[in-house]
Amino acid sequence: EHKPRVHTGFYNNFLAVVPEIKEHIEPLLTSPDQPPRKLYVVGHSLGAGIANMAACYFLLQFDWNVLPHRLVSVTAGSPRSCMRNMKELVHEELHRYGTARTEFCRIVRNQDVVPTVPPKILGFKHIGRLVFITQDNQIELEVEDDDDKDEVEDPQHPMEFKGIPSHDDDEDEDHDDDEHPHKLTKYEKKVNKIPTPFRDHMPDFYLKPMRAARHEMFPPEPVPEEETPEIVEETPVEAAPEEEEDDGDKTSPDDAMENGLEQAPSKIESKKSSSSGGGFACCRSNDAVVET
Repeated sequence: EHKPRVHTGFYNNFLAVVPEIKEHIEPLLTSPDQPPRKLYVVGHSLGAGIANMAACYFLLQFDWNVLPHRLVSVTAGSPRSCMRNMKELVHEELHRYGTARTEFCRIVRNQDVVPTVPPKILGFKHIGRLVFITQDNQIELEVEDDDDKDEVEDPQHPMEFKGIPSHDDDEDEDHDDDEHPHKLTKYEKKVNKIPTPFRDHMPDFYLKPMRAARHEMFPPEPVPEEETPEIVEETPVEAAPEEEEDDGDKTSPDDAMENGLEQAPSKIESKKSSSSGGGFACCRSNDAVVET
C-alpha cells in the first residue's frame, strides 16, 4: 500500500517553516495551561497550497478530540495540492472529528483558473468543503464539488472575457451623468482588460464579497451617541451706573499740545494700573495709546 502523497513543491516549501511551527505554535496547543483556542490556517493562491500542507500536518499530528482547541483551514483560489490517497485520509479524519473540532473549506471564485491546476488527470485533488463565489458576488455554500469526478478535463480553460461594463471616454463626454452614473476609476479600467479567469483570481475579488457577507451576518454594533452637555443660561449682569464727570479732569486743547500730543480729545481719561510694578497713566487720543 502506497503512503499518502502530496505535491512535492508545496511540501518542500512547508518543510522550511516546520521549525518555526514547532517552536512557536505547538507549545500553544500542547501546554496544559493554555486556554481553548482556534487555530486558523489560511492562504491564497500558491500560499493556499502551502496552507493545505500545514493543515494536513496539524490534522494528522494531533488528536483534536483530546485537545481543547479547534482547527480551521480556509484557502482562497487554491491549486490542487494532494493526491487521491491523501485526500481520502484527510476527509476520513475530518469526518471522525466532526465540524465542532475541525473544519476545512476552500473558496473558489467564478472562473478562477488556478484551482484547475495541476490537472486531475495527473491524480491531484482538492481537500475541504467547496465554497463558491458567483460572478455577481453571491456566496454559495451548498455546491456540488466536481473535483471528485474523474472525467478528463478540457485542457483549454475557457478564456471568455467578462469585464466591468465600460464606455469609451469620448462617449462619456457626450452623455449626461444621469445616463452613466458609474465612472470607472483608473484601477477599474486596468482590471477590465484582464481576462476573467485571471481577474477572478485577484485577492480583492475574493475579499470584497466575503467582507460584505461578514458585515451582513455580523453587523457592527451601533456607536452610542455622546451625551450633549447641558447649556446653562448666564444671568445678564447689570451695568454699573455712570459716574458724573468731574470738571477738574477737563483739559484745554492748548494744554494737551504742550504735553506733546498731536491731537487732543475733549476728554482725557486717567487711571492707575493694577500691576505691582507701579502705576502708569495712559492717555487715549482717538485710537492711539501714549504712555506717560
